[in-house]
Amino acid sequence: MATPLIRPPTDIQARVRSLPWGLALRAAGAGAIAFWVGAVFPGPAGEFPYYAPLGAVVAMSSTVMGSVRNAVQSVLSIWLGSAIALVTAAILEPSAWTAALVIGLGTMAVNWRLLGGMGQWVPTAALFVLIIGGEDPVAFVSAYGGLTLIGAMIGVVAIVLFPQLPLGPADEAMRDVPRRGDRPAPAAGTCSPRRRPTDRDRVG
Repeated sequence: MATPLIRPPTDIQARVRSLPWGLALRAAGAGAIAFWVGAVFPGPAGEFPYYAPLGAVVAMSSTVMGSVRNAVQSVLSIWLGSAIALVTAAILEPSAWTAALVIGLGTMAVNWRLLGGMGQWVPTAALFVLIIGGEDPVAFVSAYGGLTLIGAMIGVVAIVLFPQLPLGPADEAMRDVPRRGDRPAPAAGTCSPRRRPTDRDRVG
């Protein structure tokens, strides 16, 4: 009995399967848990619960080590940007020049090797603290940095508990399975593998 050929996935199915479904589900779940934790957090931090899922999202990666690295680098970047804004706000009054100063100082730290790819959060965090911090920037920084750290830790735990399965090689193998009817036709003068060559074939 002939073994039936395995029909490989179509292009649309392959594209759908290639989407990071697992990472998206883990990020969504970690973000929801982080938001709940931020909402029930006591003190001024409870007024900014959305910073906790922000930390969970920026910490997401396909590997545990990648998530830990993203979490550490993102939290350091946010804390550095917050420190720049706090020092600047303590010296200068809020103005367009003050905003330009914190953005410029934060941008200079973007390429710091210690921060890796998360260095872009330095000027963003500095601007957030300067504009949203208002009359009590220290309390805002505590909530911003603390909730981001908690959210990042939740994101790392989500990757540890639900690691990504290595399905890439299996998908590649399925793509290499020939479709029914995709076998190339034998070239002229060649013989079918089901019958032995005859003298006429050898002469031809």
